Order: sequence, then C-alpha cells, then structure tokens
Amino acid sequence: MKLSSDPITTEVLAQACALFDRCVDLDPAARNVLLGDLRPDADVAQLLHGMLAADRQEKDPFATPVAEWAAQLESAPATLDGLIGQSIGGFRIVSHLGEGGSSVVFAAERDVAGVAQQVALKLLRTGLYSVEAQRRFRREQSILAQLTHPHIARLIDAGVSAAGIPFIAMERVDGRTLIEEARARALVPFARLRLLAEVARAVDAAHRALIVHRDLKPANILVDREGRVKVLDFGIARLIDDHEPTQTRQIALTPGYAAPEQYRPGAPTTAVDVFALGVIAAELLIDARPGPDARLPAGTDGDGPRKRWQALDGDLATILRTALAEDPSRRYASSRELADDIDRYLAREPISAHPPSRGYRMRKFVSRHRLGLAVGAAMLVTLLLAFLMVLAQRDLARQQAARADSLRDFMFNAFAEAEPGDAREGPATVLDVVRRAIADSDADPDADPGARLELRLRLAQVLQRQGDLEGARVMLEAVRDDALAQWGRASPLYIEAAMYLVQNSLARGAYVLARTQLDGLPPTDDPTQRVERLSLSAMLATRVRDLGRAVADGEAAMAMARRVGDAELLRTTLNDWAAVLLTADRVDDAVIAYQELVSLNRARFGERHVKVSNVQASLARAYRRSGDLDRAEAAARAAVEIDRTVYPGDDRHAAVNLNALMQVLRERGDLDGALAAGREALRINVAVLGEGHPETALARYGVGDILILREEYAAAALLLAQVVDDYTRDFGPAHWRTAAARAPQGYALGMAGSMDAGVAALEQAIDDLRALPDGDLPRLCSAIQSRARLAQHAAEFEAALLWLDRLQAAAPAAVPPSACWSGNVELRRAAVQLDATRHDDATAALTRARSVIDRNRSPLPLMAAELAVLDALILRRSADPGAAAAAQRAEGLLAELKVKPVALGHRIAELRETDANGVQSRR
Repeated sequence: MKLSSDPITTEVLAQACALFDRCVDLDPAARNVLLGDLRPDADVAQLLHGMLAADRQEKDPFATPVAEWAAQLESAPATLDGLIGQSIGGFRIVSHLGEGGSSVVFAAERDVAGVAQQVALKLLRTGLYSVEAQRRFRREQSILAQLTHPHIARLIDAGVSAAGIPFIAMERVDGRTLIEEARARALVPFARLRLLAEVARAVDAAHRALIVHRDLKPANILVDREGRVKVLDFGIARLIDDHEPTQTRQIALTPGYAAPEQYRPGAPTTAVDVFALGVIAAELLIDARPGPDARLPAGTDGDGPRKRWQALDGDLATILRTALAEDPSRRYASSRELADDIDRYLAREPISAHPPSRGYRMRKFVSRHRLGLAVGAAMLVTLLLAFLMVLAQRDLARQQAARADSLRDFMFNAFAEAEPGDAREGPATVLDVVRRAIADSDADPDADPGARLELRLRLAQVLQRQGDLEGARVMLEAVRDDALAQWGRASPLYIEAAMYLVQNSLARGAYVLARTQLDGLPPTDDPTQRVERLSLSAMLATRVRDLGRAVADGEAAMAMARRVGDAELLRTTLNDWAAVLLTADRVDDAVIAYQELVSLNRARFGERHVKVSNVQASLARAYRRSGDLDRAEAAARAAVEIDRTVYPGDDRHAAVNLNALMQVLRERGDLDGALAAGREALRINVAVLGEGHPETALARYGVGDILILREEYAAAALLLAQVVDDYTRDFGPAHWRTAAARAPQGYALGMAGSMDAGVAALEQAIDDLRALPDGDLPRLCSAIQSRARLAQHAAEFEAALLWLDRLQAAAPAAVPPSACWSGNVELRRAAVQLDATRHDDATAALTRARSVIDRNRSPLPLMAAELAVLDALILRRSADPGAAAAAQRAEGLLAELKVKPVALGHRIAELRETDANGVQSRR
C-alpha cells in the first residue's frame, strides 16, 4: 500500500471501511466481480486494497522502514488547551477532565433536538491506522453499545476524527470515586459492602456481554449525587491492545489492582476483574491494597490496616481471600458469585466460600434469628425470675414514692413562700423562694436523701443563673461531696455537680481553679459529656487568652457534636464555638457560626423566640467586630424587637440584647442613642435582678463608658464607683473585673476635677492588672493610656511621656487596634509634645507615627484623621505656608469618620480659632 502525504478524509475512510466489510470474506474472483460492478473512486480503491492486504498479512511489518511506520502514528496534541472549543465527531470540547497513559478525557457537549447533551469524551492517544485495528474498533463499539446496565456508564457514541484520532463519548457522571464517597460520608462497613455488591453485579453484566474490564480501580467507579454507583471505561483497554502475534502486546493495567496473570502473556479472563474487586473491597474496609492471597504490603502500619485486617469478621476475611487468590481457579468463578456472597454476609447467611459444616451453619442460623432466640430466652428467664423482680419492683416503688413525696412537698413549700405572709417591701424574688426552699429541705428529717440531694443541685443551678455565684458555689460543693460519699466518682449526680462547679469558677473568674476542676473530672466515654467538657474547656481557654487551645478544643467539640446528632447539644456547642471564634479574632468565621445558629433556632423555635433574639444580639456583636455596622444595627434591633414581642414585662435577656444595641450605636457615634439603650438596659436589670446583681453592674459600667465619651465625667465617676463597690463585694478588691472598672472610674474622677483621687484609683487598677496571674494585656494597656491622658490633662507633660514609655513597653509587639501599638503610642506622644509647645519633638513623633501607620495593611481612618489634625496644628503654630492646605485635608478626613471623638473635635475647634498670623488663641 502506497503511503500518501495527504490525509485520508473521513468520507474516503467510511467508504473503504464499508467496502472492506463486504469484500473481506469473499474469494478473490467474487471480490473482483463485486468491485467491477461498484467501481469505487481511485482513493477509496487504493485504501481498500491496502486494508485487504493487511488483513491477509501479505506484508511483513518489519520490512517497512521505521520512518514510514512512524509517519502513520499520531500522538495526542502537544497542548490539551488547544482542543478546547474544537469539535470532534459532532461534540464540542468544553474543558479538560483528566488523562491517562492511553487516553485524554474531556467534558464535551452536542446539540440534540435543541438540548445540550453532556458527555465525557475520551480521545485515544494511539490512532487506528491499521485496518484491522479499525475493524476491531467498530466491533468493540457495537458490543459496548449493547451493554446497558443501570450501574454502568453507557456508551453514547464512538468514531474516528478527521485526523484519525479514535474517540468514545460516554455518559458523564457527576460524583466522587467509590473510595472518596465512603470517606466523605464516613460510611459504615455494611454500607460500603452494599455499594461494592452493586459494582460486582455491574461487572458481571459486562462479563455476560463478553467484555472484560481489565482495569477496575476506584478511579473508574463513581458514585453520583443520588448515591448511584457507575462503573466507567468498560472495554477501553481492548481498543489499545492488538492481539496479532506479529505486534507487541500492550499491557493495560494499573499496578496495585491488577491480577498476577495480567503481567504474563495471554488473553485475560473475567478472573482479573474479580481480583480487582477484591483489592477494592480491602481498600474500602481496611484502607490498604493487599496483594495476591490477601498478603498485606511489607511495612504496613501495625496499628492501622494490619490491625483492621485482624479485626475483620471471619466470613468477611474469607470473602476477601477468595477474591484475591493468586491462582485464578481458586477465585470466585464470576463477579456475580462475589456479589452473592456479599449479599449473604450482609443477610448473616452462610457464604459459599466458607467450607460447609454443621457448626458453621448453626452459628449463622443463630446470627440471623438472634432476635427470636433472644426473645425466647428472655421469656424463660422472665418466668424464672418473675417473683424476684416483683419483690425488687415493690421496693423500688416505695423508694420512688418517697422521692415523689419529697418533690411534692418541696414544690408546695416553694410556692407557699411566694404567698403574702410576713411584711416585706415587695413580691418574693426567685432568690427569696430558692433560699427558703433550701432551708426547708435541710430542716426536713423525713425527706428522701437522694431526692434532697438532687433538689439541692437544681436549686444551686437557679442560684447560679440568678447571679448568686458564692451561694451556688457553697451548695454545689456540698452536693458534690455528698454524692461522692454515697455513690462515688462515677455517679451521674457527682459528675453533674462537678461540671456546674467548673462553670461557677469560670463565672467567678477563678480560671486556674476552673481548669484544675475540669481536668480532674473522671474520664467518660459518653459522647455528650465529652462534647460538653471540650466546649467548656474552649470557653475557659478564651478567658486566659490561650487561643490555640480554645480553637482546638472548640473545633473538636463542634465536630463531635455534629456526629452525635443531638439538636440541642449542637445548638449549645455552636453558641460556645461562635464565642470562641470571636475572642480569637476569627470574626468572619464567628459570623458564619452565629448565622447557622440563628437558622437552627428559627427552625426549632420559630421566628419570634428568646433563643432567636439572643443569638441575633450575639450576631450583632460579631458584625460590629467585622466593621459591618449596618448589619450589626439591624441584627441588634431585630433582637430588641423580638424581646418586646415575647416578654410581657421586663426581662434580663432583653437588657443583655439592649446592651448589644448600645455597643453598635456607640461604634456609630450615636452617643445619644447608645446612652438611651444603655439606660434602658440598666433600668430593666435593676427592676428584675436588683441593684447588687453582676449583670446590673455590667449595665451600669456600659452607661458609665458612654458618659465618658460624652465628657460627662462627674456622672460617669458616680456610676463607675458603684460598679467598683459591687465588684469588690462579689469578687474581691484585686479581681480583674474590679480593676477593669476602677480604671475608667479613676480617669473620670481626674477629668471631673478630682485629680488626686483619680490618679490613685487609676494607678491602683494598673497595679492590680499587672499582678493578675492569667494576664489581661488589653485592659492593662487601656489603663496605662488613660493614666497618660490624665497627666497630659494636668499639664504634667514629662509624667505623660513616661507613662507613654511604659505603655510601649507593656507590649512591644502589639498590633492595631491595641493601645500598646507603636503607631498609637507615637501619635499620643506627638499630642503631648504639641501641648507642651515642643514643636520639633512633636514633629519628630508625628513622623514616626506616620511611618508606622502607613506600614499597616489595615485602614486606620481615625488615626489618619488625628495625624492630619496634629500635623495641621504644628504647621499653623509654626506659621508654615502649607498650614491652610493641611487644615483643609484634616477637616476632610474628619468629615469622613462615622464616629467623631469629642477630643478630636476640640483639636479641630482649636485649629479654626487660630488667627491669620498663626498666633494660637489658647483656651
């Protein structure tokens, strides 16, 4: 056959192939008569004669020069991207999906009756230049077209491109591989085996259609979005394999899944697919690929696959060994037999691969009918032990009756306390009722001991929720010790009391004690208790700024809570996790967590419910931290609106949510609105919880903070003094809460004119914050900065500069928005030097501040505006010609601020009051 330099057209190839099919089986005389009648075109006749000659093998392939054979071979395109957008066989290539040693796979589509048909288009790297290869390709295409099975990706089309590249268009499956699906969904072994049985039956359908896959592996088995198994690439290996003895045979296999005989010459049988299914089964069950006779690879981890292999059920191990037998004759005769044995195993029936025996079949019978046998045995035991059970139940009934009497008496006594009796100023509070009930239960000699102990635990919980942390602590310790003495450390009552004690220590700020108590709890395998402990550990770690542990424990708690599947546990854990994320400055993640929690609570409780409003308020805090003040205000107002709907009167939860709104309005610069919200929260807390409650003190602290921003220092000092007194009473004079309240109190006193008292209070707060064992750097830095401001206000400029040095030394590596950050410190230093009329020093400090602020990646509009104002003041005082432009720029930056600090407003007023000659009109 003469090789032509011109490519063979599709039309010529099609005509030649059609004539070849009609002529190949005729004798030479009949063939010549047929061709004389048909008179094919010269190009078609030339190609046909070459095909017939190749079929007769009249030409020795080794007699052809190598260069001439190479001219017939066409490799895959050098660049896959070059095929995107091209059409092959009527399919337009859309994107590249993957490639292997023999083929490249693309996502492609074609128009069918106005609908885009999506396919996986496989282009074989080896062209079908041999006439015999083309004939086998057409026959294989015909076989594959007849292969229809719900778990086999069906053939849609096949052919040869104009460039001689064979292509196959298969059903496109959108899903994950079998192994990926099992891991992603954490499927149990039974579920994995069911999928494998479906695969084996699909392979058996191909075997009955005379097709051997020869390259089964997880990559060729997909599970779609509906959970249906689809086996890919049936028969493709045959398309690139030539069985003629004069050509070199290509081995189509994947190491690790190929049967031993696939590495030897000879036609493969269905046994190779059975072996591959055995390897896949082992990978699904023990996460390893064994070799022939189920031998695990050398060096396999003893605590991993090998341990899981040893733990396999005996029948399951037998199934794997049979499928993986090195000798094909000892394997399952077909993949259908493998599927049948998997089904028998799942149904607890005897498997065919196990040697038959009476004992084995009896064990299987018991396994299948364990429920019925167990019922029969239970009935027998019940009859034998009926009399003893009646006696035991009688005693139990007496105990439960005594416990019920104790509970009944407690309820009557508790409600009787709320009735008018002795003279008092108002109705009985929750704490009044609880404390009276505690005293009554202690004085009742006839109360059931177990019931009394449980009641005291519940009463301690009420005390803790109502803010009587010390009273709750005393009672919880008593309950814990009594439960330990009566029932031991494994007692549920002991564990519950110990857990509440950890929460009590956390609420009281005793973080070291809380960690000791939590770590000292007895070990537990109960998943709910493990989640609760991890979540509490995460919250505790946030208090001591151990953010690494907080995030690790919080993540573990969340993952376990999702696996447990308890909706209430998930919601409470998610609430703690969001708080951890917010503390760890993972604000965006906290927003996502709170959004999920809002959705869960809405689905469970409805749109208007206290648990929805509480999370909305938390979400408002997260939005505020992210800088999204619009969403923050919307979420906070939504929480407040729900509270107004669901609460008939005042409620402490409404006060908490008003506090969230106050913080948002404070951030927006709406100090009037923030003050109104804060005062309403304070009013509710006083009415509901009383003057001395910790939440009342917290609300009072918030109002005092707003008053400081409004420069109403005298009123702020009065409120904050009461907060300090309350915290000193509840937590002690050196507690972090007390110190955190004493610092702004001292600043307000000093700014209100009581400088000595203010300085003393502020410096005591600084000393107390420095001495904290757990540390509280943000509050310490804020207190030191306030002390520097007091010195500056008193015109004690050298003292102010010394305090700024201490501020920088407190946290040299601090980042914005920390008060210790060097950019903030230098800005404060420039302001002090400016007030001291040291313009050169002020300019130098301002230059350093600008250098640090400009290097910061995050936008700092407030600092940029303050820097511009100070710069304009220095230029104006120095009569610099650029002062006017600097002042204009400063006013422009100030106008862009959403929140305009009062102190910065004074600087702007000073700038405007400067006369045209640059002479300062000092206040």
